[in-house]
Amino acid sequence: MPGNHQIPDSLNEQTPVSAERRYTIGEVAELTGLPAHTLRSWERQFPGIRVRRTHSGRRFYLKEDIELFRRIKTMLTYEGLSRKGVRQILAEERTGVRPPRLRQEAQALADAIAEEARALLDLLSQTVSDDASAPSAAEPASADADKATDGPVSGFDNIEPLFPGRPS
Repeated sequence: MPGNHQIPDSLNEQTPVSAERRYTIGEVAELTGLPAHTLRSWERQFPGIRVRRTHSGRRFYLKEDIELFRRIKTMLTYEGLSRKGVRQILAEERTGVRPPRLRQEAQALADAIAEEARALLDLLSQTVSDDASAPSAAEPASADADKATDGPVSGFDNIEPLFPGRPS
């Protein structure tokens, strides 16, 4: 059953890795217990692993990369997550945004967005109404003021003046 496996002491007591040092793929393979071909494959599969190369083109890794390889190995091997699940977790951590996982979460998010959109429309409608009914200092209060209130004022009908330069 996933998640019930005990993590071996060899991974709990990880060999310390220096923050100042660059590590070759062979050294990382030894430190993580993963073959070099797996490390190269994971570079492409998982976000957050950055391939760095020397001027001669050889791969090298930093402490953060080694810690990430170890973490991915733990999630795949001992926590029973799929590769897709690991990618999702890493992406969520990188962006700080977690997509809704349940239908109720998605519905609550959609409701919150709709409510915010309604509030913005009400505010825009009120702003357009206020602007249309108040004569500006440049225009004398005359027949032109009546023209400003002609036509609908609600919704998006008179919204263009609020966004100058925006294509209609």
